[in-house]
Amino acid sequence: QPLRLVEYVRGRAPTDKAKRLRAMARHEVVLSAGAVMTPKLLLLSGVGEAAKLRRLGITLVYDNPAVGRGLADGVYAIMQWATRKRNFFKCRLGTQAEEDQPHADYCAQQRAMYAAGHRSNSSLGSPGMSVGAFLRSPYAKGPEPDLQLTVHPWDKFSRPWSKRLVGVASMEIANNHPASRGWVELRSSRFTDPPLFAGPYLRDANDSRPLQWAMRQVRRIAGLEPMAQVVQEEILPGKHAVSDAQLFDAIACGPAQFRTLGRPACDRSELPVNHLAGTARLGDPSDPRAVVDRYLRVIGVHGLRVADASVMPAPPSGNTHATCVMIGERAAQFIIDERQSRRRS
Repeated sequence: QPLRLVEYVRGRAPTDKAKRLRAMARHEVVLSAGAVMTPKLLLLSGVGEAAKLRRLGITLVYDNPAVGRGLADGVYAIMQWATRKRNFFKCRLGTQAEEDQPHADYCAQQRAMYAAGHRSNSSLGSPGMSVGAFLRSPYAKGPEPDLQLTVHPWDKFSRPWSKRLVGVASMEIANNHPASRGWVELRSSRFTDPPLFAGPYLRDANDSRPLQWAMRQVRRIAGLEPMAQVVQEEILPGKHAVSDAQLFDAIACGPAQFRTLGRPACDRSELPVNHLAGTARLGDPSDPRAVVDRYLRVIGVHGLRVADASVMPAPPSGNTHATCVMIGERAAQFIIDERQSRRRS
């Protein structure tokens, strides 16, 4: 069925009573709302599992139970060290933040430089990342690295440490190839309601094994020169966390030393890598897991494509941004090629 009518509302926080406007596409619609909102919009538009859509009173356009399934994301392990040297300090764009005060003059200078367009010379033009690395663990399936390490030369998480520290360095270790999968579903037929979200984090406990291996490797490196001159002690998860069970607990539930400070007994807020993908999977139309074909066209619907991370059959070995850019490039080329082919015929 053709699906070329786009219904939308105006405003930053519209309600169900907002005036609905309509736009008609002459040729086709490209949906690029990300791995959570793309399946939500497909489901609201009647593309999804028939029985569930009917229960919500949504008119069925095409029955495809794969919409919203296969949600993938990396999972983090966090490590932190007390260092013998001071932290980098942070400057922020906009009005001066309180944390800028000890360095107000420097931060004002950096903001002025950034605002004047000299962004490559301003500290505000940097992502603030000093070093990163990719590792292939013994648990990797295939030749690609499954682990991504990102070092931040400050206390990224602003934790309330029990003693004053000269400096803190933080590391995020991401398992970018987890086996766990989650899903996205509709909460209701109202567009204002957020979807139901079942995160894919450690549903398969084996996803922690590459992280445990990496944590041990990083500990070994931190004890070597010249790192040993900078690192004073490991403060997260701490040298007490040695066994598989202790490392798994640190990964799955966050810092043990902060659980008595009003935080949940198992705080999972630091698990997501936020490389969400896979909820409108690309594949052959005969594949029951596929939502779009190899030209990014939504299977069973004419005039609709998806171009974002939701089409990835599996997440990449690193950040998703560059891959999303190329998905957009390919979608554009597919549209151009098909248009030119129709003109020639």
